[in-house]
Amino acid sequence: MYYVNQLSDVPIGSHFAILRFKRTYIPGDERSRTHPGHGYPAHTETSVTYQVFVDEIEWRNEIEHLTLRDIEHVPLRANRARVNVRTVVELED
Repeated sequence: MYYVNQLSDVPIGSHFAILRFKRTYIPGDERSRTHPGHGYPAHTETSVTYQVFVDEIEWRNEIEHLTLRDIEHVPLRANRARVNVRTVVELED
């Protein structure tokens, strides 16, 4: 298992994966409370991590672990497409 941190970490072809969701509460700063319209208000930010699994049993065990702990997640059997770009040059008479 490993976490995807950059595009090259995502395997091409079939693999097992889990999207994990995390919410973080950010309290507003003092200026937003004392001077409305300034600073930043309290808010919640959501982040998503992408875990890749080569082994199906490890993937299933992690799904069970996350489910028992009530952690938000989406299990996936992913198949990243290979994209080929082709340029065609045509001359007009």
